[in-house]
Amino acid sequence: MELLLKIGLTFVLVLSVGTAVAWSQTENVARLVDEYGVTNCDDYRGRIDILLIDLQKNPDSRGAIIVYDGNLELPKYDKQGRQVGLKSIRSEVGLARELLRFYKNHLLFRYFPMDRVDLRYGGFRQNFTTALWSFPKEADSPKPTPTLLTVRQRKKKKGS
Repeated sequence: MELLLKIGLTFVLVLSVGTAVAWSQTENVARLVDEYGVTNCDDYRGRIDILLIDLQKNPDSRGAIIVYDGNLELPKYDKQGRQVGLKSIRSEVGLARELLRFYKNHLLFRYFPMDRVDLRYGGFRQNFTTALWSFPKEADSPKPTPTLLTVRQRKKKKGS
């Protein structure tokens, strides 16, 4: 009887350690917090603030902001001002890098430690996209996942 009890306790101990190890390995991966396209300035700030709140709740985590160049999907309106769909236009050269500067300035405005967030240019996708990631300190930062080698872009207008 005592032998069975020892075997049972050993089995439970091994099972719980194995489960804890497996769980810690799944916790050691990056998690996509948000992914979005073209929006307005206040929405950009709000979405970044959501990432910063997530990082403040988890002091042992870091964040990554990856911006991809691509076509801009803008709302299309009828004569009464109702949104009736989306129209796609080519983005300007350098728009993604400009948005990364905007995000960096927002992090500085919030006095958030810059060493906790990786700002990355992700290359090209079909549509202009920003991806916000949260990941443990020990894990590698998420790698950009471009889907296109290049996209046609408009030249930036002088004075803008």
